[in-house]
Amino acid sequence: MRSIALSIALSGLLLHSNAYSQENTTRNIISVSPAQVTNASLTGFGLQYERMLSKKFSLYIPVAYSFGKNDPCEPASRVQMGYVFPGIKFYPAGNAHTVSYSFGPSLGLGVGRLTNSGEFNWCPAGEPSDPPTLKRHSTEIQFGLLINNALNINISRHFYTGLEAGMGIMYFDKVDGKNYGQDIMIQGNLRFGYRF
Repeated sequence: MRSIALSIALSGLLLHSNAYSQENTTRNIISVSPAQVTNASLTGFGLQYERMLSKKFSLYIPVAYSFGKNDPCEPASRVQMGYVFPGIKFYPAGNAHTVSYSFGPSLGLGVGRLTNSGEFNWCPAGEPSDPPTLKRHSTEIQFGLLINNALNINISRHFYTGLEAGMGIMYFDKVDGKNYGQDIMIQGNLRFGYRF
């Protein structure tokens, strides 16, 4: 009896998967972000891959590179950080619409280098501190969890654009082995891509 029930359940799953494949032939999205924001810097770019698992769920793997100024109190401070934000998206109304909304969790892992970054000092607004006199390079590692909100806009069968914003908790932020503790982790992008 159990084997019959298992056979029926597996047949139903295969039929559902086959029906989804026939009705939605564009299950993959590859995109590029000319505008990428992270908590390390407001400037950057990224690449994304999204695989539709069903009408409502997808696997999402974005990578990003942030660079530029990262501390208004230290004008000479620069950052170069690579990030990966693997996660899952949930589409409440499905992903086959011209405009589709999704949300979901993702991990955030960043590794990079800070230049001229000493201790993080507070400075009054509009009065940046003097740039450090010694050039210093530091390694930074960040890890956190984010909740992302996104809009997918299918301009045509294959051309795609999207917006995304995510916010969460950075569980650790290590600079040269010293953990600066928990903080806010953000990421956002504007992207253009190809569906296939």
